Amino acid sequence: MNLRADDRKAALAGLAQVELAERPLVLLDLRQTSTFLLMPFDGLSQRPQVTFRTRSYETVRAAVAAGFGASILNMRPLARVTAEEKGLVRRPILDDLPAPTLIVVDIYGRQKPSFVKGLTETIAAFFRDLGPSRFAVTTREREAQLLAR
Repeated sequence: MNLRADDRKAALAGLAQVELAERPLVLLDLRQTSTFLLMPFDGLSQRPQVTFRTRSYETVRAAVAAGFGASILNMRPLARVTAEEKGLVRRPILDDLPAPTLIVVDIYGRQKPSFVKGLTETIAAFFRDLGPSRFAVTTREREAQLLAR
């Protein structure tokens, strides 16, 4: 989760999902992404109030840094920190939530041509070589779950 750097909870190692539900939320409002990001709150008695919606990762991070609310993103940006990001911190959600899954769909079934096999191997190698600490905000104990095949 992303919090403004001067938030009273920013110094914590992580936050429970219920703590996020009590705050204003800046939502990455893409077609399936917004549903995925809000779904974990379905089991709680409270959902966060979405106070700002955008279709841009950069705008989500800038809005959090500007104090519009907290946010959840489904992947950590790979680029270096931007000027707007200096005002925010990333903390893991400590609840046991399902890890996001990246699925590559093709029409070939078991008879994949070599270029499709090469593509899926390249994608898997990219995330494996990058390592969970670079593409996710998680705890050490959960990093291995993010590389399951």
